[in-house]
Amino acid sequence: MAVRYSTPLSLQDAIHRLVLGGELRITELADRLGWSESSLYRAANPCDEANFPVTRLIPAMLAQNDYGPLHHIAGRCGFALYKIPKKWGKMHPDELADLQKAQADAVHALSQFFSGELTPDQARTAIDRAIGKLARGRRAVDHGIKQEELEL
Repeated sequence: MAVRYSTPLSLQDAIHRLVLGGELRITELADRLGWSESSLYRAANPCDEANFPVTRLIPAMLAQNDYGPLHHIAGRCGFALYKIPKKWGKMHPDELADLQKAQADAVHALSQFFSGELTPDQARTAIDRAIGKLARGRRAVDHGIKQEELEL
């Protein structure tokens, strides 16, 4: 999955990009949301007074596989997001090594950014990828996996 966002100027811009620039055409998205095309166009138009209903925002993001509005909201509130993997259960020794490598990859991406080798978008992508891998460890902690459950 390619990360298709850089921080939009406004939430309405992020929603506009979600609706018109996503994987589904507007006809398909409107059908999935149970909405007319014209209502969807109007709600997604950053120049229109209509607001995009919150109850349809999560289904729209899931349908389009685009979480730009969520990233925008989190960024405005001082948070960063990462996806928590669905997989959990026993961890293998090579997964622990992968977690350590992910941490090193995040620091390396920062170093490359500060030295001018990576653009901000490239650095964000590399750091987000590393944090996503670290989320696997977070998921194991959340589910109370103990050392004796590790397949070491």
